[in-house]
Amino acid sequence: MTAHAQLVDLKRSTIVGMQRFEAIETAPSENAYGGVVAANRAVAVLLDEITGWLRECVRQSSACRR
Repeated sequence: MTAHAQLVDLKRSTIVGMQRFEAIETAPSENAYGGVVAANRAVAVLLDEITGWLRECVRQSSACRR
C-alpha cells in the first residue's frame, strides 16, 4: 500500500513538504478477511510513518523537504 502526503502552508498556499510512504503486509489467510486484516495493518503502519514525518517537520523544517 502506498500513500503520498503533503504538508501545506495554508496562509501562503505553498507546499512545505511532500513524502511517499509504502507499507507491505502479508495477509494471514487467502480470503477477503485476510485481505482486510493486511490492509488494516498496512494503514496503521502508514499512519505511524506519516505521523513521525510530520513530527520531524514540526521540529526541524528541513526534515520536511524530502
